[in-house]
Amino acid sequence: MSVIRNYILLVLALAALALPVEGASPRPKVVLVIADYITLSDLLDSKLPGIHKLTSEGAIGLICPGTTGAGSVQSCYASVSAGSYCWAGNDVDQAYSSFELLEDEDEQGPAGVVFQRRTGLHSMPAVVQLEVPLLDSVNLEKRTNSLPGALGDILYKDGKKAAVFGNSDLADKKRRRAAIIAANGVGSVATGDISFRVLRRDPLSPTGFVTDSAKLASAVDGALESVDFVVADFGDTARVELNKTNLSDYAYSKQRAKALRNLDSFLTRILKAETGQETIILASMAAKVPERGEKSRLAPIVIFRPGSPGGSLISATTRTPGLVSGFDIAPTVLASLDLAKPSRMVGTPITMVSGRESRIRWLDNLVLLCREAVWPVLGVLAAIGIAAITAAGAVIALGKAVSERVGAVLKVLLVATMSSPLAMFFAVPGSPSVVPYALRLSAWVIALTAAAFGMSGLLKRALGDRINRLPGALPIVTLALITTIVLFIEACRGGQLIRFALPSVADFRGYRFYGVGNEYMGVWLGCALVAIVWLRECFPGWRSSSRGKSITIAASVAVVLGLGIPAFGANAGGAIAAIVGLGTVYISGLKDRFGARDIVMLVVLGGLVVTFIGLMDTLLSRGGQSHIGLAASVGSRGGYMLLCSTIVRKLSMNVSLIGTPQSQMAMIGAIPFFFLWFSSIGKKIDKLYAGRPAFRSGIAATIVGAGAAFLFNDSGIVAGGLIFGFLVLAVLYSLLDSLEPACP
Repeated sequence: MSVIRNYILLVLALAALALPVEGASPRPKVVLVIADYITLSDLLDSKLPGIHKLTSEGAIGLICPGTTGAGSVQSCYASVSAGSYCWAGNDVDQAYSSFELLEDEDEQGPAGVVFQRRTGLHSMPAVVQLEVPLLDSVNLEKRTNSLPGALGDILYKDGKKAAVFGNSDLADKKRRRAAIIAANGVGSVATGDISFRVLRRDPLSPTGFVTDSAKLASAVDGALESVDFVVADFGDTARVELNKTNLSDYAYSKQRAKALRNLDSFLTRILKAETGQETIILASMAAKVPERGEKSRLAPIVIFRPGSPGGSLISATTRTPGLVSGFDIAPTVLASLDLAKPSRMVGTPITMVSGRESRIRWLDNLVLLCREAVWPVLGVLAAIGIAAITAAGAVIALGKAVSERVGAVLKVLLVATMSSPLAMFFAVPGSPSVVPYALRLSAWVIALTAAAFGMSGLLKRALGDRINRLPGALPIVTLALITTIVLFIEACRGGQLIRFALPSVADFRGYRFYGVGNEYMGVWLGCALVAIVWLRECFPGWRSSSRGKSITIAASVAVVLGLGIPAFGANAGGAIAAIVGLGTVYISGLKDRFGARDIVMLVVLGGLVVTFIGLMDTLLSRGGQSHIGLAASVGSRGGYMLLCSTIVRKLSMNVSLIGTPQSQMAMIGAIPFFFLWFSSIGKKIDKLYAGRPAFRSGIAATIVGAGAAFLFNDSGIVAGGLIFGFLVLAVLYSLLDSLEPACP
């Protein structure tokens, strides 16, 4: 009996020990599949079963790599591994399976032995990235916020394992940058194979070999039994695209279709093998090379989680449904593995929202529209504006009476020029193709120009006899008020439309995809300054009126907060420029002058306000802080050298923008106007100043605001130029109003 009793107790004990194992939830896994140079239509329009399952049941988005290395693909890979800005060059391709022999004349032998020799480590990883120390030193030198291998380091420290399989090798060049995503800070990956073993011979392919999809899928499935994160570099799409120049159009189309079928075969295998615990991410680090004469689209990304509803991808980095950043991939991997991201990663985990195909297609086409139309449209509008300003300047310089018809045409052109930024904002909704957009833009320019003249009557009636004190330019002032109010409302809405307006999205680069942006910051601040400086003249006693001063201060604070608060304008440099510009305008009205001391104090105040906004954003955002909060977070951790390098980067970008062909053409086009200004128009403006010391000082303060916008923003030459341009439009219109019409 005792034997039977002991046997029963043993069985019960074993059953009890087995219960936690049976009830334990499966360990989460992540598979990152990289297929460079694919497009959104390759995925959404595909009838292939694996791709169709992935896209129909997963969530879709467009990915903006946003790197520092001049937008290079190598930097995109390094930035993904760091979850932050990283620079990388061709050295990032120096990855090998440990058994592979190096072809370097200076250092020969198996790659694993070379790795041990360089690092002093005794362990022999399966895959080594030999140039991680070099990449680290370069990024430290460039003062980037993080380093390659950050994702691998976090996994390693938490006891998680990573693996990498596959390559995108060409016939004469190794292309193994995907290994950096799985590698840790010393360049090792515990499991994987990126050698020729994952390929198979194919004499008809562009390189003579293709990815063995069955072998690659088997390697991934086998690794998932003991590994938490797997990177699979499916290289066929890259091999076809990078050999495009050697293929006829027919051969290229045929080889590309073949590569997509092979990709589908690989995806089908791993989708069949998934057990409900894997998150599968399909991403392209490189956008497809456009056809001759075309512009590139953004690369797609799909995230598939069994049991999760499909939709569009979004992150706190972009705050834009359907759009994520390359920085977000590492935090997403960590979140899927129940790990927290470190503070040095500026990216945030990617999540899913409702709405999918129509939204993503619209965004995809809008990016293409912006890249195709931005310079032609802005060039035409700039040409019209320069022509109108030059013609008006010539008429004013002559100093003679002008016919009523000529004066009216010039005034309409000046107002139309000022209305174009707001017209581009209103033209966003609708079909993202060139002809419909051009029609919408033209209609809005006409409508806003007509509204400026029409509403001038209402403003004139509201001002009553005070309108006689206005220096002129009533339609310009009216349009400035309309623009200021519209942009304030849009900022309160979180920039839902303005982020897609043509000047804002010429390129989806960087990681600030939300808020007002530097271009519309210049529009908003320029209009606010013009409206205050001109309308103030209608109320000469406002400086002694607490009500008048309160209204001016309230309007200025609204602009500053609307520009600076992350949930609204999210523009730190714009907030500083607004404090400097609006502050000097206010002081100029009180004292009829301002000095260098006032400017310095306002700059310090602007820095303090932006710092406070950043710290509050860091405290309240719960990991989804804006770029202002990120900067404050870096500074609070002692990263002041990084902040200094950011300032230097902003200044250097302004210098580089001055050297662009577009800036040079604009400066050349403005030469006739400046010649007229310094030879004659400058003297004419003295008549406007007569008896108006606050007006004279206010114009100088507006120029100071333009200078602040230039200094404190990375594309400040655009913002500063817009502020100065609106000032010129208002001055010219006022001078035209002062001319006596010619007798009929």
